[in-house]
Amino acid sequence: MRVESKYRQAHINISRVRGKASVNPCAWCGGFADEWAYDHADEKQQGSAGFQWSENPDHYIPLCIVDHRAFDSAYRRFGQDGLEAAIAPLREVAGKRYDDDQKAFIAEQCVKQAILNERVLRAQIEERVAQLKQEHARLCAELEMRQRRTDSIKLKSHDSLSGFFPGFFVLGGLSDSFLGNDLFDFYSEWCEELCSRLDIAPFVPLRRPSFYRALEERGAMRKKTAKGIVIYGIKFS
Repeated sequence: MRVESKYRQAHINISRVRGKASVNPCAWCGGFADEWAYDHADEKQQGSAGFQWSENPDHYIPLCIVDHRAFDSAYRRFGQDGLEAAIAPLREVAGKRYDDDQKAFIAEQCVKQAILNERVLRAQIEERVAQLKQEHARLCAELEMRQRRTDSIKLKSHDSLSGFFPGFFVLGGLSDSFLGNDLFDFYSEWCEELCSRLDIAPFVPLRRPSFYRALEERGAMRKKTAKGIVIYGIKFS
C-alpha cells in the first residue's frame, strides 16, 4: 500500500474509533470541527515528510478547516521542536473567534449531533444483525432441505442397510446372535426413526427375506431353529 493510501486509511480508522470529528467542537476556536488533526507528538509516528500519521487515536485533535491548515503550516515551517511555540499565538487568536455563549451553544449542538449519530449507527447495526440472522436462518433451512433430499436419495437408491449394518449393528463373533424377528423389528424401528428425521412417510425399504439375505451378504449367518430364524455374527456397535 502506498504512503498516501496508508495516510488516508489512518484517518478513516480514527473516525471509526472516535467517531466523526464534526460532532466535536474545534480544539482551538471552539467552533464546529471539520477534521481530525494529527498532533505530531507520537514517538511511534508513521510515514514520511508530508504524510505523517499515528496509529494511536489519542494523538488526534478535532479542528476546523481554518485551524487545521494553520496547524499544518506551522509544523511544515518550524517542525516538531518549534511547533508548540509557533502555534501558541495561533491558538490564542482562534480562541477569540467565538464568544462564550457561542461556544456553549456549539458544544451543546455537538453533543446532540453525537447522540443522534450514535442512535443512527446503533439502528444500522441492529438492522444489519437482523439481516444476518435472517440470512443465517435461510441458509440453515436450505442446508437442512438439501441434506434431507440427499439422505432420502441415498436411502431409496442405494444400500438399504447403510447406517444400520454396518452402523447401528456391526459384525461380531459366532456367540453374538439375535432372533431374526427381533432384528427385523429393530430394523423397522430404525427406518421409522430415520424417515421421521427426514420428514418423509415411514417405510421399510427391505422385506423380511430380502433383509435376511442382505445381512448374509455382509457376513452374518442365518440359521433356522425351533425358535425361528436366528442371525449369528452380528452385535450392537
